[in-house]
Amino acid sequence: MKTTSSALAWALLLAAAGSGAPARAADAVAPQITLDAPRNGGAYLAPQLAGGLAQGHARDNAGGSGLATVTLLLWRQAGSATRYYDGRGFNLPGGRYLAATLSGSGELKAWSFRLPTIAQGLVPGVYHLRALARDRAGNNGFLPLVTFTIRGTSSSGDVTPPQLSIDTPQNGGVYSASQTHFGALGSAHDNAGGGGIASIRIIAYRYADAQGPAGYFNGQSFSSPTPFENPALVPPTTSNQLTQWLFDRPSVFTPGRILLTTVARDRAGNRSQTSITFTRR
Repeated sequence: MKTTSSALAWALLLAAAGSGAPARAADAVAPQITLDAPRNGGAYLAPQLAGGLAQGHARDNAGGSGLATVTLLLWRQAGSATRYYDGRGFNLPGGRYLAATLSGSGELKAWSFRLPTIAQGLVPGVYHLRALARDRAGNNGFLPLVTFTIRGTSSSGDVTPPQLSIDTPQNGGVYSASQTHFGALGSAHDNAGGGGIASIRIIAYRYADAQGPAGYFNGQSFSSPTPFENPALVPPTTSNQLTQWLFDRPSVFTPGRILLTTVARDRAGNRSQTSITFTRR
């Protein structure tokens, strides 16, 4: 009985000592976050951004805990005062991060954040934006400070972004790798009275799998760590003329799971984008 009591006492002592040992974090790598729009250093008329979207991508590290949230902090310099956006207007003297919307699956996700309208205070001035990506382990990745300028609230020019669609591949589609000819195609058109479509560009991201690491397509291979815009074939257009675009690069459509983002710009510099995910196997 004495021996049993001693053994139990030692077991309790060891358990108590062990409970004070720090837990080893399984994921200590911060996620990465990038911004597609608005561009850092950009100057805009208010209708070009008002009520539109700040957009970008974020991803956690391979084997990490997974991306949990993307939040943004937006503020405006008004003379010597700084006012922060609270989702309804620039009403706060101190900053508060607001949630962005996440879409997509896998380690890379697209994020978007609805910018204020003119009525909510998007008036001429200098604006600053920070974005934070957090994974499920609590690691934070920060976007470098972005600064842009609103020059005015009205214009007689074109401030409407073009319309854009991806017709094939289909979002969520699964396709055979034995197909000898495989490309992406869709349509785009500018608004009535606009200057027409200026360019269509493709950002392709391949998720990591047993056949290779993750990366963005840089024109030759999926080896770029940052987004890379590849030109699609598109005939010149004017005004709201509908046009078809084609992206036919066999090295993009190798087996694997691909996030395909299409970016359209009109001749006034207005921009729109759309994304799909598909698989070849």
